[in-house]
Amino acid sequence: DAALEGEVIEGMEIDPSNALTSEKRKGESITGTKQQDLFLNGVGKNRFRGRKGSDIFWFDRDEKFGKRHAERILDYKPSKDLIVFGGNRFKGMSGEPEFLSVKRKADFNAAMQTESEFIYWSAKGGLYFNANGADRGAGDGGLFALLSGKPALTVESIGFTE
Repeated sequence: DAALEGEVIEGMEIDPSNALTSEKRKGESITGTKQQDLFLNGVGKNRFRGRKGSDIFWFDRDEKFGKRHAERILDYKPSKDLIVFGGNRFKGMSGEPEFLSVKRKADFNAAMQTESEFIYWSAKGGLYFNANGADRGAGDGGLFALLSGKPALTVESIGFTE
């Protein structure tokens, strides 16, 4: 088995005006338009449906990790949509965060003990923040998003903001 190696994520700028989000603690469904939409993680467990257009799913608001708090992206399209990791959401994120996509549970467990900060477990559709580096567990991180349909996710369809 080859050693798991993460890929460096590209940095980017985002204009937060007109972001679709929720201020409610309860989960909410948020639906976009036929144009490009910017979705910002809300305070509750939200369900995002981007519809047509190239959508951006930006995780930049501080909230808890785990299945009870994870946002759901219902119609992520790898060829058009973008997932962006924000520094406000992921405290301690490095200046050159790495991304790793794995399929098997054994690979997921191994990935959680690498320096890669963002891990996608494709068999579950789960996106995780590994705040613990090479130590066991996720530290102050964990599961933060679930992608319905378990789409392929590569470093080309993600980015980060400081």
